[in-house]
Amino acid sequence: MEEKKTRRRPNFFDILFIILILAAAATAWFLSHREAATAETRTRTYMFELLDIQEEMLDCISVGDSVTDNVKNLAMGTVTNVEVLPSTVQVLDEGTGVIRQADRPGRYTLHVTVEAETVETETSIETTAGYVLRVGSVVSCSIGGMTASGYILALER
Repeated sequence: MEEKKTRRRPNFFDILFIILILAAAATAWFLSHREAATAETRTRTYMFELLDIQEEMLDCISVGDSVTDNVKNLAMGTVTNVEVLPSTVQVLDEGTGVIRQADRPGRYTLHVTVEAETVETETSIETTAGYVLRVGSVVSCSIGGMTASGYILALER
């Protein structure tokens, strides 16, 4: 018996696989050959608040301390000012039915001003270490001998 040589024809999935490989290669080439934006570093000041700090922890933060992100361990800058405010909570005044702000004894809110070397890209402002600064974003950081979380309140443009 004679063996008949059959030629394998590509099916739909073979063609789809080849297209995906070409698309991945084109994307990799595009990303690696983009013109590098001339990133100019600039010293910027930004402020964030740390919420619900215990009175015993107030001495842990001082001017000159370095700030580090807890999530990605990125440098965020150096503390230039610390403002201590009483921590407040909303409570219902049952007599009048109005919601009021009341101080929480032994708890404080800190407004920490930080100076950092930053780079401005098309979409964001980042520290040179890569930490993205956006007003309103959550901050989880280590300063001095403590860790705390809060929100970025202000950013110098």
